[in-house]
Amino acid sequence: MELKSEPKMNESAKSKVFNGVTISFAGLTEESQYELTILFLEMGGDCRLKVDENVNYLIAEIIDNKSKNYIV
Repeated sequence: MELKSEPKMNESAKSKVFNGVTISFAGLTEESQYELTILFLEMGGDCRLKVDENVNYLIAEIIDNKSKNYIV
């Protein structure tokens, strides 16, 4: 997935719909991760560089579900 520029949204769509939601990324390019982080923060969410107990959702391109890194 490539996000070249911010999607055109009206301000109501950019409300704080992700307020209280924390995400982290795995397997994305640094550029994609940066663009998605900016968008997510604008919509009220929080992003973490590493998965920890505060992360609600992991956005991943490819993930090994047997990896110890992602087992809670």
